[in-house]
Amino acid sequence: MTMNPGANNGAKKRLSRRKFVQRAAAGGLALTGGGLVYSLFRKGPGPSYPATFSTRVKPLPTFSGNRPNIIIINADDLGYGDLSCYGSRAIETPNIDAFARKGIRFTDFHTCDAVCTPSRAGLLTGRYPVRMMLDSPLHPGSEPLKKRALVRLGYFLGRMGLLDLATRRASEGLHDAEITLAEALKAGGYRTGMVGKWHLGDFSHDPSFNPLRHGFDSYLGVPYSNDMHPFPLYRNEELLEPDVPDQTVLTGLYTKEAVEFIESPDEGPFFLYFAHTFPHRPLFASEDFAGQSAGGIYGDVVQEIDWSVGRILAALEKNGLAENTMVFFTSDNGPWYQGSPGPFRGKKGQ
Repeated sequence: MTMNPGANNGAKKRLSRRKFVQRAAAGGLALTGGGLVYSLFRKGPGPSYPATFSTRVKPLPTFSGNRPNIIIINADDLGYGDLSCYGSRAIETPNIDAFARKGIRFTDFHTCDAVCTPSRAGLLTGRYPVRMMLDSPLHPGSEPLKKRALVRLGYFLGRMGLLDLATRRASEGLHDAEITLAEALKAGGYRTGMVGKWHLGDFSHDPSFNPLRHGFDSYLGVPYSNDMHPFPLYRNEELLEPDVPDQTVLTGLYTKEAVEFIESPDEGPFFLYFAHTFPHRPLFASEDFAGQSAGGIYGDVVQEIDWSVGRILAALEKNGLAENTMVFFTSDNGPWYQGSPGPFRGKKGQ
């Protein structure tokens, strides 16, 4: 005997696919909205760490060999195809090209994320950014709630599940329990310095996020991206400029500081983390480079970064350090607007 479910007036009506999708979408938006409000107002330091998680790095054993100096140069929003050694025909990068010919040019490599904060968190700690609750770009603590809400909503919808959104708690910066490259190398007898963009916590709002609290002996730079305001400049924990009035000087200023760090009379190996502000937009090139590139203002900015790399390499040669220094040049993520991914698809955030 066959039953006809539609023959009974009391039976439930079948739910059409279209109505199911509509209801699911409505429920998802409601959950997303509630989760966003919850995540914005849920206070706390971020991830929970076990009681046994050590916040100290034990000194490394005595190393009898010749410890190399280490320099990491990290460009902001530079694309794979923005250097002439990677195929650019509009932008000339002779210093980086020469550097690539003498060393290793990577053609298959990966950053741990496609935006600023998580990429830098992973680079300096070797940890997955999501485990540190640093998987979306941090914004100044002084920014209006509405703007922070819109930014966070955009990243959550694009990159996270609805359940994650409703339950997670974002961190405001790099937790002091995390061990950075600077802390680990300092324990091994290295002097450590940083120049440029931090973006791992607004230390103008909370000093515990300052690079000096995370293993660096010296610091000159800015707390976050140059499209965020105010845009202050710091030396160590001292405020030099509450809002940088002229960003055309930044690349030159950073480079001068980096060369002075390299040429310091202090003995022992060193670690230098040089994180450029550019070519993140808005774009600014100094007078010597403005209008010099066939790639427009973006190309001008990249060519000034190439000049900066040349100055770093020249300082190593001048001081007899070139043969005992490991230099890495990289970018935090893919290009944003003007930049090129070269032969690949996708850009920043993808």
